[in-house]
Amino acid sequence: MRRCLNCMKEYAEEYEDKCPYCGYVHGVTREADMGLMPGTILHSRYIVGTVIRVRDVDICYRGWDAIFDRQVRIQEYFPRYCASRGGNPQMTIYESRQERFQEGLQAFIHESRELIRAYREPDVITYCACFEENRTAYAITEARELQTLGDRLADGRLSESEALTLLRKAWEAVEKCHELGVSHGMLDPEAFWYTGDGRLILKDFGSWRYVCGEPGIVNYDNPGPETDVYGLAKLFCCLVSGREILEGDRLEQELLLSQTGLSRNVMTAMKHALSHETKSMRRFQEELNGRVTREAEESFSRNRNRRRDLRKPLGIPKGAVIAAAAIAGVLLVLMIVIGVGFLRVSLKETGETGLQKGTVRMINVVNRDADEAEEALKDLGLEMSRERMEYSDEVGENVISYQEKPVGTLLDAGTEIVVHISKGSEKGVIPRVRGLAREEGLERLAEAGFENIQMKESMDEGVYNHILEISQMEGANVALGTEIMVTVCMNEASLDGDDSQQVKAPDLIGMDRAEAGAALEKKGLKLNPVEEYSDEPEGRVLAQEPKADEIVNRDTYVTVTVSIGPEKIYMKNVLLMSLEEATEEIETLGLAVGTVTETYSDSVASGKVITQSIAQDEAALRGDSVDLTVSKGKNPAKQTSSVKKSTTTATTAAPVTTAAPETTAAPETTAAPETTAAPETTAAPETTVAPETTVAPETMAEPETTIVPETTAVSEATVLPFTIEASEITETSAAVESPESVDSPMS
Repeated sequence: MRRCLNCMKEYAEEYEDKCPYCGYVHGVTREADMGLMPGTILHSRYIVGTVIRVRDVDICYRGWDAIFDRQVRIQEYFPRYCASRGGNPQMTIYESRQERFQEGLQAFIHESRELIRAYREPDVITYCACFEENRTAYAITEARELQTLGDRLADGRLSESEALTLLRKAWEAVEKCHELGVSHGMLDPEAFWYTGDGRLILKDFGSWRYVCGEPGIVNYDNPGPETDVYGLAKLFCCLVSGREILEGDRLEQELLLSQTGLSRNVMTAMKHALSHETKSMRRFQEELNGRVTREAEESFSRNRNRRRDLRKPLGIPKGAVIAAAAIAGVLLVLMIVIGVGFLRVSLKETGETGLQKGTVRMINVVNRDADEAEEALKDLGLEMSRERMEYSDEVGENVISYQEKPVGTLLDAGTEIVVHISKGSEKGVIPRVRGLAREEGLERLAEAGFENIQMKESMDEGVYNHILEISQMEGANVALGTEIMVTVCMNEASLDGDDSQQVKAPDLIGMDRAEAGAALEKKGLKLNPVEEYSDEPEGRVLAQEPKADEIVNRDTYVTVTVSIGPEKIYMKNVLLMSLEEATEEIETLGLAVGTVTETYSDSVASGKVITQSIAQDEAALRGDSVDLTVSKGKNPAKQTSSVKKSTTTATTAAPVTTAAPETTAAPETTAAPETTAAPETTAAPETTVAPETTVAPETMAEPETTIVPETTAVSEATVLPFTIEASEITETSAAVESPESVDSPMS
């Protein structure tokens, strides 16, 4: 006997590698490329089967417990942000993420072992064991053949009352886990089994994602009950609207699009929870029930009771309390006086911010809009680099997901801060697949980059093994991770034909879709439309199969290719790419590069694209031009002007010291060499920082006083500070020759 590693049933050897029950072929892996190979043995006991579910922090497998002969689920700790796997079971941990990986690993082990204590709870999945192996950890849980809450949603949306009933059941299960100190962290419709009697069973925990997952999510590094409040609100909105709603600001708009109405209390509770304003399960429940208690009153009541409780057991006399308060007041005044003295000394050395002059403390810019963050950093005297942009399914577009300088770090003014900016979810265009054979349609979806494809069989009328429906609108620009449900016709009626009733297929080329359908119906044939982009008018028939005049059976489907007009191309984000990379990306889309303009940028490196004339996800037609602006790097004129400004500030610091010409106004004193003690008046180099000290207009006006050895000595001593531009020297000489500049010292 052999055991199938997919359905875990035993079957006779004569069937060899193909399971007669589920059709699984052993040795063929259809799951995650980094998952364990089916048949791997763990803990000398558990046999790994096929993959059930893959997330960014773990993988869930089907499994078999060889000791107790029972089917189990195996959950493997696998944070993609921190680790990967090659061709063997051992996990490879990224060196720079070792600490994150270990923190998440300890959280996974701790929470799995705590959940073993919930084995008596009927609405929480039963945990059987947890152990470490392959440089990671595994949790063993019960296995049940039940549909999920997501499967229940496939039958249609729920009313508000039905959804609230399920929400309360989900709530009860989550609260039981909170009592054990465990948060779920990844609540969605797939996190619950839905039993036949309407009960829910909570499974697929994942709160360690807030420790070892990719930074950028709300409450990262600090998971708690509020993460599950957010998850429950998101779950409820999905139940009533059939849509995933992630933000409180978009709640009313999304509900309007799905034509869903909610009562006032429920709307308020959901909006607050989705905006991450609700921090506890109790507050969430109160808002749902319309019994919101004012936080200020609660705080006052708690503090008043605490003071009363502290005072009662001590039995302190009232007079003693007054005396103690007086002594405490005197001590407080002394401490303030001493503190102010220290503060004054400190401020003299460090400035009013309490930091060394020229240093600032790094602020938090994660989860902030990149433009706002750049302005905030500029206000601190820091610069921000925009060179790191990456796709993210969890962080909104143009929002910062990570900062390389931690909050509170002391930095020199002018330091460049590297941040990671989200480009939002990577998107693709849903191809035209209705009417195509199953294999061809799935191949088109895979080529477009979509991987989360589910198939549903239907007995509705249509062409056997051809696609009847697709859950997403064809031609729409959606995230590549979006689930796509493809409905395939399994009604074999189209394969049957009555040879005694045969007709010629009509010529449909050039007709519009309605005319083609009427012509086929007249012949007793059926229309199988396939849409295609074309320069022909929308609705015109481009091709048909079978061809015109071919003999076919009545009730046969004729596949008709219908034009839907020119193809719309959705622009990609080419910001921060090099010009060559951006050109290649644009031309690959079928567009052309238009005008390329160069400009200076303080935050983008030279040669990188700063702006694009067609924005990301904006629709365009094939052959349209995209104008680009490319960075030339930092503006050297600004840097030169800043240097000039600093040198000019230094050299013109004390113009009032130019009154020294009084010492040079008496040339007869220069005749006696022994009177050379006069350099004492010129020996203060700090007073020679101003160019005016070299002017002495009176001496230039009288020839006999222009040759003064002492003054040349002074000019030699003062030549160092005058490292100024030639243009400035010209301006100075012009000022000397100006009559006004000669007359002014005389006054």
